[in-house]
Amino acid sequence: FLDLLVSNPQVPGREYEIWHRRHDYWLLAGIVTHGYGRWQDIQNDIRFAVINEPFKMDVGKGNFLEIKNKFLARRFKLLEQALVIEEQLRRAAYLNLTQDP
Repeated sequence: FLDLLVSNPQVPGREYEIWHRRHDYWLLAGIVTHGYGRWQDIQNDIRFAVINEPFKMDVGKGNFLEIKNKFLARRFKLLEQALVIEEQLRRAAYLNLTQDP
C-alpha cells in the first residue's frame, strides 16, 4: 500500500529530484530522532540531508521554508494514514476476515 503513495520515477538517476520512498524513510527516521513538527531540526541534521534534495529547485522562492514544512507535515500525515491502513489490512488477513460482497 505504501508503494502506491510514493512516486515511481521513470528516468533513472533522477530519484533525488522528486519525492521517492527513500525520502519517506529518512523523513520518518528524522521524526523518530527529532520529534513530530521539528521540521527545521530534521532538515538541518546532516543525517537527513536527503529530504532536502527534491526542493533544491525552489530555494529562491519567497515562502520556500513554509511550503517545504507544510509539504513535510502533509507527507507525514499521509504516511501515517497508510501505515494505519496497512496494519488494519494485516490484521484482517491474519484473522481471515473477508468483506461481504
